[in-house]
Amino acid sequence: MDKRWLALINPHAGSEKGLRHWDRIERLLTEAGVEAVPLFTGYRMHAAELCENAVKEGWRKILAVGGDGTLNETVNGLFRQNEVSPADVTIGLFQVGTGNDWARTAEYPLAYEKMAECLAKGKTFYQDVGVVTYGEGHQKKERYFVNIAGFGFDAWVAEKTNRAKDRGKGGRLAYLSGLLTGLASYKAVSVSLMTDGATQKVDLFSLGIGIGKYNGGGMKQLPDAVMDDGLFDIVLYKKMSFWQLISGIKRLYRGELAEHPKIEYRRAASAKLGQAPGLFCECDGESVGYGPFAIRIIQKGLKIVGGC
Repeated sequence: MDKRWLALINPHAGSEKGLRHWDRIERLLTEAGVEAVPLFTGYRMHAAELCENAVKEGWRKILAVGGDGTLNETVNGLFRQNEVSPADVTIGLFQVGTGNDWARTAEYPLAYEKMAECLAKGKTFYQDVGVVTYGEGHQKKERYFVNIAGFGFDAWVAEKTNRAKDRGKGGRLAYLSGLLTGLASYKAVSVSLMTDGATQKVDLFSLGIGIGKYNGGGMKQLPDAVMDDGLFDIVLYKKMSFWQLISGIKRLYRGELAEHPKIEYRRAASAKLGQAPGLFCECDGESVGYGPFAIRIIQKGLKIVGGC
């Protein structure tokens, strides 16, 4: 079993490329000398369940075939189980999604042939993992992330996009529709923000806490992020006018907002965010829940194929 990969395939990823392209992907893997046993996911967080059970059954190589959300679910399943240390399991990725933001930071190939070669070489690296604890009392839950956790506007857009996906109308157009609608209608909230023990009250429009540089299908929110330094890169967008927001979009994609007077960057190993009406969270583009929030980092907690 050690030489084989268990492939968790999201059939709906990338406008159903996970389903339509699997035969080709499987052939390329076989030609590269990689044996993969396929399992198809059927509903939200199914990949987490499958990964958790697979590790308990002895699998030590798990391949996520899908987008950033499929990778996120797979990693959450890995960290749910108590059979072995998560770092003892190798995670691989075959990106067939729409955003592919994790791959941008990791400089991971998007051509199927190159991804198959990457898995065959077996070169790995260890990256940090973020953990968001959310809710109160017995309602507290945890969600792990490998790229960026977003709060406020960021999470609002993700929620709109995910609802569109559930109606069969996902993809880049759904994200852009949510983005433009939110720019016109979403309002900043007053909330307490603590980073590494220092607390401030902020008028928060959006907040990104991350390990990777990109989200939203190529927005370079955290241009200086390093995936294994044990620190989150954090960007805070304060209350802005509609036209200030619109004028900043192009610069956001280029990662050129560091000098904007309404935007703050910082680094920290932990953060806390209070409750506010309508303030919720997304992790790697997946809608999570409401606050209060506590965010911590696990340095080099994930072993993943990369560096090809």
